[in-house]
Amino acid sequence: MSGIIQFICLLFSFFFGFFLYSFFRFNYKLFRKKKLFVFIFGESLVVLLSSLVYVYFLYRINYGVLHIYFVMMILFGYFVHSVKKCK
Repeated sequence: MSGIIQFICLLFSFFFGFFLYSFFRFNYKLFRKKKLFVFIFGESLVVLLSSLVYVYFLYRINYGVLHIYFVMMILFGYFVHSVKKCK
């Protein structure tokens, strides 16, 4: 995998962490007052859909090659966006 493709994947993973944080916050606000079964089902559906979206775009960018530093960039983007929201 070339350096340009890796950089694009890292950038995509970072911004996907932003999207993931916003999507989880929205989902939590939407389902927090519902019954426990509905909340768990909604959370499971969100995790499944977000995973499928990430894998789909990863296949479009670099044929689905997943490295540990892509996952670390997702977590870093999630953390940065959550800290930014807290301020």
